[in-house]
Amino acid sequence: PKKYSQEDEGRIVAVQVHGIQKRYDQEKYYVFIMRVERANQKDPSYIFRTYKEFYEFHSKLCTLYPLTKFHSLTKGLSIGRSEIREVAERRKNEIANFLSSLFRLNDEISHSDLVYTFFHPLLRDQEEAHLNIAKLRDPRKGSHQRKPSMGKICGKLKLSIFYSRDALKVMVHHIENLGFTDQA
Repeated sequence: PKKYSQEDEGRIVAVQVHGIQKRYDQEKYYVFIMRVERANQKDPSYIFRTYKEFYEFHSKLCTLYPLTKFHSLTKGLSIGRSEIREVAERRKNEIANFLSSLFRLNDEISHSDLVYTFFHPLLRDQEEAHLNIAKLRDPRKGSHQRKPSMGKICGKLKLSIFYSRDALKVMVHHIENLGFTDQA
């Protein structure tokens, strides 16, 4: 992976948690929208990071600077539902405290290449720049919503359903006069 530095990117003046966004991509999860302000740049940039990415970033900082006391982030892997709004709000506060403490450290740490690499905008940050949407579904999946039907299915259908070699198999033997009547 490419490394970025203060010289490449411009000095980071402030990083704040701008918001939280729920995403759906196979599973539900939250991303934290970070507002990154840099010296000599008029407009801030916005990046999207998961809690897991923050936790990995925190772990790398602790490994690289073992004598430095960073504001700790909870492990994040817990029993129960971890991808709910209440947990995301709590994590948002943890991240804000972590960032506040990080940028109070000396420049060797707070403006290290690791920090600038983490806050460098990725391609996904530019593609997914929907700042004001609370829930973002995967845009590649069609936005078509099926309406519940009030009709009746009629006809004959003979199926065999069985489970074999870790796979559910459905065999359609025959279909006769299959139809649908909409009563709505």
